[in-house]
Amino acid sequence: DGHNLENAFLSQVLRWASGTQLPIGGKLVRFGTNQTHFRFGQTIHVRARILKANLLPESHLHFNVQARIIHDTQNARRVGRLQSAPMIAAPGAPGFYDGVLTGLEPGTYSITLKGNGVAAKLANDPTTVNHSEIIRIKAAKNLEMLDPSADPRALRRLASAGHGLMLQGPDFPVLAACLPPQKHILKSVQRAGLFTNPKNADTRMLHWLFLLIFVLLATCEWIIRKFKGLI
Repeated sequence: DGHNLENAFLSQVLRWASGTQLPIGGKLVRFGTNQTHFRFGQTIHVRARILKANLLPESHLHFNVQARIIHDTQNARRVGRLQSAPMIAAPGAPGFYDGVLTGLEPGTYSITLKGNGVAAKLANDPTTVNHSEIIRIKAAKNLEMLDPSADPRALRRLASAGHGLMLQGPDFPVLAACLPPQKHILKSVQRAGLFTNPKNADTRMLHWLFLLIFVLLATCEWIIRKFKGLI
């Protein structure tokens, strides 16, 4: 019916495989982040899988993921502050929800789920091992590496400071016209020999020279042998 069933099957297999890697929770609720250590400025992706008591996927839930800072070496006043983001149902994957946390300051955070009875499921499920996940956000040593995209205003300031001009990509011919012509001397090294490129003029000349020397040597030997009466 126009549906690519192979892609649908493989996508479901990938979702199932990624869902089995969710480290926090129990039989009914499991969740986790894409990693446990982040640099300041990185996006934190959270995935959760919610099941009913009969172990069927539970959809259409509205709950949040919360990040509570539990340790901050830079500012102790921030300890205990909360930041939350909504968990959105993953399309094509019943029972799976995705959330994104951004703007978290460097420190250690406790990640939990709240709302719509999800926290109660975690608390009441005897198979639940951990109710929260601990992640750490480190201060970035090089802020320039957080966003590799160019900043046009910063580039314009740099060009102005150097008494230069900043142009957009389509205006490159204007910049090229301002550049002074440069003379470049290209040197190519070629090796002449009897067994190099046969189409090379030097190689052909060596072949003829070798043939001439061979004929001269053979002629000299014949003359000497004739003079000595050896033939």
